[in-house]
Amino acid sequence: MTPAATQRTGIATAASTPAALAPTAGPTGTLGPTSRGRADNFTLLGRAALDGRGWNAGLALNYPCAYIGNRRLPEVAIVDVSDPAQPQPAGHISLAPGLQPIELRALPELGLLVVLNFSPGVSLMTFDVHDCKQPRALASLPLGAPPHEFYLWRDLAQPGRVLAFVAMWAHQKPDLQVVDLSNPATPRLIGQWTAADAAAGTLHSISLSTDGRTAYLSMWEGGFLLADASDFALARPQPGLRVLNPHAALLPPPRVNVHSAVPLADPNYVLLTQEYYACPFAGLSLADVHDPTAPLLAAQFNLPENEGPCADLPEADAVFTAHNPLVVGRLGFVSWYGAGLEAFDLTQPTQPVRVGLFVPDGAGPLGGSPYGAYPVQVWSYPILRAGVIYVTDIRAGLFILRYTGPGAQALEAVALAQGNAN
Repeated sequence: MTPAATQRTGIATAASTPAALAPTAGPTGTLGPTSRGRADNFTLLGRAALDGRGWNAGLALNYPCAYIGNRRLPEVAIVDVSDPAQPQPAGHISLAPGLQPIELRALPELGLLVVLNFSPGVSLMTFDVHDCKQPRALASLPLGAPPHEFYLWRDLAQPGRVLAFVAMWAHQKPDLQVVDLSNPATPRLIGQWTAADAAAGTLHSISLSTDGRTAYLSMWEGGFLLADASDFALARPQPGLRVLNPHAALLPPPRVNVHSAVPLADPNYVLLTQEYYACPFAGLSLADVHDPTAPLLAAQFNLPENEGPCADLPEADAVFTAHNPLVVGRLGFVSWYGAGLEAFDLTQPTQPVRVGLFVPDGAGPLGGSPYGAYPVQVWSYPILRAGVIYVTDIRAGLFILRYTGPGAQALEAVALAQGNAN
């Protein structure tokens, strides 16, 4: 989101929370406040500073290449990460002047990179990346209005079928555009959805269950919604979303905006992040969706920096809001701006436990950012491949990490995990 976006406070829940699911609040764990350069249960393998260009945006991984978007430059940086200790610049995808390649996703098995261009001529762009260092432009589909994020869903029953669910979030309608990328050279719009038809607020982000039949909707000023997305998953004619809890949105306190919603390994629970750029900042919540028509608040977690006192922040413009989550098995990894990358044990969804953190040291070279001058701004969705985690910092570039805390051994067997694609 942008810092100037409207913020509104409030609290409401679909129903009273059973005693067995009473939310836990505040820090759960003993790691305490963050500090620059601190690493608990993380090892820094390598960093690509990207020549200190700054304004870094979305991240995609098509091993051995990582792609990093940008908010100002019309280019996507390509980094060779085959040696994680020494990631090497491997060129750029150069775009037309003025373009803003902010959100990126990759499906390595299909040799596909998808780039969401924010301005001008807002579009969804596709690239053939079978040769990861020599991307080849395929197509550009105009979207007609400013987008925000998108979820890349691959039909595991028909592996060549790929849909991009694009959250528009420009306070214009429609809120959602769904694009069929099965032939990435000829992307086509196949459906739309407007939040006002069923719920309050504006769609900020969307994710889907692996089978594509359930959509998790993060609403700005409207809380958390679930929807039946079977029309899209099953390729029905004139597809649409059917909201399951239109009159019982979960509005986690203290604010009603939800940034992201990602299901846990137990799909009866969903991890929610909230985004707020002024102190006291926003953290994460766990939603109980045993009854998808009336989700309940199961737990909350805030860092010490989220709760104040605001005078104790390391710098006046330091931001400590939660942002993009990745859930792998029992573990959750969340980019948290000034608090770096945070790790959580979600074995008991009603009691999330903080089990690790990595905070960059803020050393240069550093570039600019729309979020102030604080030198730590870890932002992107983390990506996991074979035990190695990749994440970008807006100012500092790409960081390559290894998590070493509880449950780390299971991550070695994970071929690829992304919070914004299945």
